[in-house]
This record gives sequence, structure tokens and C-alpha cells, in this order.
Amino acid sequence: MIKLLAAAGLVVGIKYPGIGLATNVAVIGYFACASYAHYRARFLKQEFWLNCLGMLALSVSVLVLPYAI
Repeated sequence: MIKLLAAAGLVVGIKYPGIGLATNVAVIGYFACASYAHYRARFLKQEFWLNCLGMLALSVSVLVLPYAI
């Protein structure tokens, strides 16, 4: 449900940039918490590296790249 709301927030953020920025920061927080939870549970297999850290890196790049150009 959280991922569906995040996707909707990013789509709405196309028209209203403030909502897109807030949603993107929330998505980064979500994946940071998920990464921390995986680390604490010592679940450091392939899923951790691909899913958690990969999506965290993608979320951060989506936040940073528009301002870097």
C-alpha cells in the first residue's frame, strides 16, 4: 500500500513539484529504514543488495539528478 501511495505521489508531483519532492524524500526514508531492518536482521543476501540498496540508490538519484543538470 505504501508503494502504491508513493507512486501516486510521484505522479501528482509532475504537476505539483512540492508534493513530488516530499514523496521522494519519504521514499528515500522508507528504503533507508528497510535497509536498516535488513541489516539488523542480518539478512544480507542478494535481495538486500539488489532490492533495498538498489532502490535506495535509484531514489536518491531521482532526487539529486534533476538539480545536478
